[in-house]
This record gives sequence, structure tokens and C-alpha cells, in this order.
Amino acid sequence: MKHKFLLIIFCFVVATNIYSQDTIVKGKRWNFLPVILYNSDLGFEIGLLTSIYDFGDGRLYPNYIYNISYELDITTRGSIISQLFFDSGKKIKNGKWRIVSDFSYIHEQASDFYGFNGYASNFHPEYMNDNNEAYISRMFYRYDRKIFRLTNDVWYKLSNQSSLIFGLHIFNYKIGTVNIDAINKFHQKKPLPDTTLLIDYYLNNNFIRDDEAEGGWIIAPRVSYVYDGRDKIFNPTNGIYLEINLLANPEISSLKSKEFLRLSTNFKFFYSLFNKHCIIALRLGYQDQIGAQGTILLHAIYHSSIFK
Repeated sequence: MKHKFLLIIFCFVVATNIYSQDTIVKGKRWNFLPVILYNSDLGFEIGLLTSIYDFGDGRLYPNYIYNISYELDITTRGSIISQLFFDSGKKIKNGKWRIVSDFSYIHEQASDFYGFNGYASNFHPEYMNDNNEAYISRMFYRYDRKIFRLTNDVWYKLSNQSSLIFGLHIFNYKIGTVNIDAINKFHQKKPLPDTTLLIDYYLNNNFIRDDEAEGGWIIAPRVSYVYDGRDKIFNPTNGIYLEINLLANPEISSLKSKEFLRLSTNFKFFYSLFNKHCIIALRLGYQDQIGAQGTILLHAIYHSSIFK
């Protein structure tokens, strides 16, 4: 097995409950959050996050019967994030069957890129500081990426705490250097230099293979086992959560899809102190590739996390 990764996070969290344990929320509840931001390079960002939760008669609260949410973010320079999420929760046969789906399209004109060495990567902030003599470009640690994501998971409840998951995950990745010309249309007085960025070094020196340079597809069935002993889904105060995942992707040459088999686990532990005002949380994760080395798309590894 190759590319082992183990991360342990221990945190001591001070928790304050917005609602008391006796609070009952019934029926459907809407959330609506508009966003307006400005970035001198990417322009104005206009966004909207909305979701609907059905709590039924309130007996399940803070858990829900089903949830639908949608996020849309658009910048005036051309970036876009569009994400639709659905969780059937207890809607189908009182939760015996559960469907969790995600449909997303993401185009980030200046996504962070620091190399593939994780925390061992060298980072020189002076390269992005236009007041420093070593300045290269504010876009030096950025690149352009497009992601199409369609995931659909069917949960089958074995018991109150245990479930099996059968799903299909489809991803398409396309990457490239930052389109400096598009950004400089709004920087007539002080344009960004048209220079070599970190992603260009990776592409030009074959640190990213030619067959991966423009991204590719992942079309992977998923099988998982989940044990969920938490007292509630949101902001749990007690219990454990265990997830074991197996993701398999076939080789499809026409789609630049590489064969791989990937194993990952995720473990969470929660324990409350001082009448639930303090929560101790422990989280451990592991992921590994089974099979030939280097067959998973590097972009998929770089933008994936076992802690999602």
C-alpha cells in the first residue's frame, strides 16, 4: 500500500448552545444568507446560500427529516461556485433508506496552489508582495481550476447506529495557469506581470504528467460502513463516529480516467465536561492507495480530504 497519511487532531472546544435541550423546533425552516465581497484581483463576489430543513413534529430536533441546500457564488471576473445538496434523512421509510446527493460546478480563477508536499512545501510570501524586491506576482501561488462533481450515496440502515453506503462519485478536473489577461483588464494602471507561476514550473518540468496536465475524470463506485453513536448530528456532545470507505475507479483512456483502489477511514470521539459547556473532541483519519503508485489524479488528491 502506498502514500500513507495519518492525521490526529485533538481539540478542546468551549461549546455554547443556542437552543436548550428542551427546545422544540417544528415544521420547515428556511435559512437565507446573501454575501457581497470584493477582491482587487477577482472583483466583486455576489453569493447566496439557502437551505430548507424539515423537522416534522419536532421529536427529532436537532436532527431533521430532510434537508435541501443550494449555494451560488459569482465574481465579476468570471469565477463561479454552484453547489446543490440533498439529504433525504428520515424521509424514506423513517430513515431505513437514505439518499445523499451533491451536484456541483466550481470554477476558481485563482485557487491556492503551494505544490504537492503538504506542510513540507516551501512558501515565500515575499513572492506575492508587490512592495518587496523579491516580488514575482500576487498570482504566484495560484492556479485556475474547474471541478464538476456529482455524487450520489444510498444509505441502508442496519441498526440505529450502523449503516452501509453504496454510491457513485463522478468528478472532472481541469487545471491550468491563471489567465492574467482576464484579470489585467481591470488593472490598467498597475497590471499583474505576465510571468511564470508555480503551477507553470510544475507543468513545464513534468512534475505533473502530460496525461494529467489538463485534468481528467474519476468515475468511482463507493462502498462504506458507518457507525454513528453521536447524540446528535450537529455540534455533538457525546459519542463516537466511525467511517470506513472503499473507492474504486476503472481505467477509461478516452476520459483520462486512471485505475485505482482507495481505502480511507475516519474516526471521531466526543465527550462532554462541566454540564456540556466543554467538549473534548478527538479525530483520527487514514487514507491509502491500494495498487500501482501514482495512478490517482494528483488534482483529486490535492483537493480531497478524508475529513470532509
